[in-house]
Amino acid sequence: MSEIVEPGAHLMGRDVGRPLTVTGEFVPELEVLVPGRSVGGQSGSLVVTPLRETGEEGEPWVVVVRGFLPDGETTVPPAQTGEVTLVGSAAAGEAYHPAPPREGEASSLSPAYFAGTWGLPIYNVYVVQAEADDGLVTMARPSADSGDGANLRNLAYAVEWFVFAGFALFIWYRMVRDEAIDRRLDDDAADAGSSAEGGGAI
Repeated sequence: MSEIVEPGAHLMGRDVGRPLTVTGEFVPELEVLVPGRSVGGQSGSLVVTPLRETGEEGEPWVVVVRGFLPDGETTVPPAQTGEVTLVGSAAAGEAYHPAPPREGEASSLSPAYFAGTWGLPIYNVYVVQAEADDGLVTMARPSADSGDGANLRNLAYAVEWFVFAGFALFIWYRMVRDEAIDRRLDDDAADAGSSAEGGGAI
């Protein structure tokens, strides 16, 4: 996982949908559904199970979409137990929705939301399992132009950083200008003091 993105970092557009493997252990007691989704013309929910990645410092959390559960289906197959090696692909995390979800649900695939529930460190992406578990529908591999908003998110991140850089440059300019003005006032005051002392000596 870390060969694509580090915990907390944003996923580059070129890495959206890139195949990857993650080794870790699922934490099924924190599993949630993300309702209001559609796959192949069917409406239903995404099954999201957190995974603690082993072999990495801090055992970061990974948001794993194990598959799609159509509406009307009530049985969610259990996640594998013990250490597993998951094969999937990465997608940029979705926006955070402040509206509180119902118990056992999440309103979006937002790593920011899951971080507040599961803790840190956490990858700022979600991973779509390549082959869903029996009883779930396998989802298509994410792509940068699949309409999932990845390009818009990356553009928003870029704009955010440009705004931050412009603000930092403005603050630096103000500090340099203010320092130059203060220095000039000090020099003027010193010159005035020297002139006054010279006048007194005459």
